[in-house]
Amino acid sequence: MLREGKLSEIFNAEQIANLRAAYDGLTDVASDSRRAYIDQDLPFQVRQYNDAPGGKLDGFEIAYQQNFTFLPAPFDGFGIQANYTQIESELEYILDPARNLTGTAPFLGASPKSFNATIFYEVEKWSARVSSAYRAAYQTTYPLASGGCDPGVCDSPLINDFIGSEETLNVDAAFTYKLTDNVTFTAEALNLTNQTDTRWAYQADPVVNNYGSTGRQYFVGARFVF
Repeated sequence: MLREGKLSEIFNAEQIANLRAAYDGLTDVASDSRRAYIDQDLPFQVRQYNDAPGGKLDGFEIAYQQNFTFLPAPFDGFGIQANYTQIESELEYILDPARNLTGTAPFLGASPKSFNATIFYEVEKWSARVSSAYRAAYQTTYPLASGGCDPGVCDSPLINDFIGSEETLNVDAAFTYKLTDNVTFTAEALNLTNQTDTRWAYQADPVVNNYGSTGRQYFVGARFVF
């Protein structure tokens, strides 16, 4: 059952604060299991969804927005937006439905801590902003491999471990200049921290199983309205 509380405070049109807390006793969570088979020398995998026992998920979120219009020019164009989220979770997943075997793990795909912040400057002719996004390390897959036996017994064992993602910090920036009512120029920079996407397997002794990087990306553009 979801229990949620929210507190919002709008001090004025330029200043907003939010606090949200939630607790959810989850039941009948969908859990999938996979089995590998070989038929006529052709390998294939069967995926089956079952109702897992569930568990709990609780956390809170704090958000704040402030425009600094009370400052003297030219600083009155500055502003900030920020939010912080923290969750704790413990769910019971089905590892092997045939043996009624379950395992406990966090809510998959959700970081226990995350933070977003944007600093911006806006005036009549132009605007600029720098944004950052942080995610703590989190699990993406559990179990690491589903199978009908323990490791070493058959070719498709159950591996009771995780696949996860390392923590990430991304910083982006954008700039817009309005030359006229019909012409606007833009510039954008993505992934200024050159953050990589690194996934690991085996939580106690991690090994990298996926590594990707877009590198830093820069774009310029123009918009014409007729």
